[in-house]
Amino acid sequence: MDNLIDINTLLHRYGLKSRQAVYDRLKDLKIKPARRGKITQEDLLLLDELDKHINSGGTIDNFVKSPEILSVDKMDKWEEPTETPTIEMLLALIEKILLHQLPLRSSLAQFEELEKVANNGWILPTSVVRSITGIAPKGDNFSRGSFVFIRVGKVGREAGWIVKKTALVES
Repeated sequence: MDNLIDINTLLHRYGLKSRQAVYDRLKDLKIKPARRGKITQEDLLLLDELDKHINSGGTIDNFVKSPEILSVDKMDKWEEPTETPTIEMLLALIEKILLHQLPLRSSLAQFEELEKVANNGWILPTSVVRSITGIAPKGDNFSRGSFVFIRVGKVGREAGWIVKKTALVES
């Protein structure tokens, strides 16, 4: 296990303010140190991917790691399963395969959805705003791109938000 990376260097690498933030990322990605205070190169690549996602406005909760591609030399010898697969196991496998096959949504799709919501005057619960924008709104007003979210009561147990499209600023 050569080429291990010291966990303490990650604080500066990702511009984090506390070591706890580094350990939170490791925990959320289910990364366990290869040795005390050290991670592997593969784990570092995954952390780099997460950092890029967070810096582009994403959150740890909506991070989806890239599908792993194993090289032939890293593949283990095929072993027969020890238990017979159940229908639930097969359905779960099919669901995972289908989720990876779905085309990624257009980067403009979220803005198209928000424009439709703004034009129709719909009130969205916080969870729907989070699924569209990737960020849960806080406070009474929240801006994302050319849209403003205004808190207006509740939708079920969640805060309700109306969406307004802001006017274009001409230079």
